[in-house]
Amino acid sequence: MKIHQSLQSALRKHCVLTIGAFDGLHLGHQSIFRRLKECADKTSTAVITFSNHPKTLFNPDQPVYRLVSLEQKIALFAQLGVDDLYLVPFTRELSEQSPKAFLSNLMQQLPFSHLILGHDAHVGYARSGGPAQLKPLANKLNFHLEYLPLLCHDDKTISSSAIRTALRLGDLATVEAYLGRPYSVVGPVLKGAGRGKHLGFPTANLDPSDWCLPPIGVYETEVILGNQRYPSLTNIGHAPTVATQRQLVLETHIPNHSHDLYGQNLNIIFKSFLRPEKKFPSIEALQAQIREDIQHLD
Repeated sequence: MKIHQSLQSALRKHCVLTIGAFDGLHLGHQSIFRRLKECADKTSTAVITFSNHPKTLFNPDQPVYRLVSLEQKIALFAQLGVDDLYLVPFTRELSEQSPKAFLSNLMQQLPFSHLILGHDAHVGYARSGGPAQLKPLANKLNFHLEYLPLLCHDDKTISSSAIRTALRLGDLATVEAYLGRPYSVVGPVLKGAGRGKHLGFPTANLDPSDWCLPPIGVYETEVILGNQRYPSLTNIGHAPTVATQRQLVLETHIPNHSHDLYGQNLNIIFKSFLRPEKKFPSIEALQAQIREDIQHLD
């Protein structure tokens, strides 16, 4: 897969195309890429997505709690067989283009024979380019336009908002069913306060601030570090027994692993909820509970 940082670097070769934010890259999105490959035949597949979430442009003060990192998304695109990935900054100038201007300009840079979109996809200024507007444009610009139907699981629509709702409710099984993979959080290991190490259970801390997370509590997890997988115990919360701050922490303990992970990239995969976070009467009681928690790990 070739990664392009702008449409100006487009290869001007014929392709089949899809466009979207692909928030979470769930099974509904994945069906678009399967259809893309079916239509490609002897041409290449191309994806235009955004290096920033469109919502950050219009509501910069409202955080968008992500379901997937850009690095994860790129890796998933490659697994789905994308030939050319265009990572386009979502700018004010781009957002103000009419559907006609956007697609006409795009056709000059990236000549496409097919445009395949999700059922609710809109293109152009104020999401004005829906099916009624795009079908005449498809005829004029001579490309095949296809909208894929909703994808459901147990009679419920798969969507990014449904995944966020399930995740915040702690329904990890539904999240995994909608994503087609277990939910995971990825990021560099930060320098922590060292409280876990003093307890005898050193932890690797990740920044939780821009992730959509399951409820506060202790989870059975698995971490990917380099090419290795390790069972781990992850806490989302405020560490009330040993800390007084209210800042949310995301920390994971990897049993029998003593190497310093500071600065390394860690992928925490959520498997199951073990228990709520609580304040223990003593450090010794907390240590005993952690030892018991570790026994639940596979």
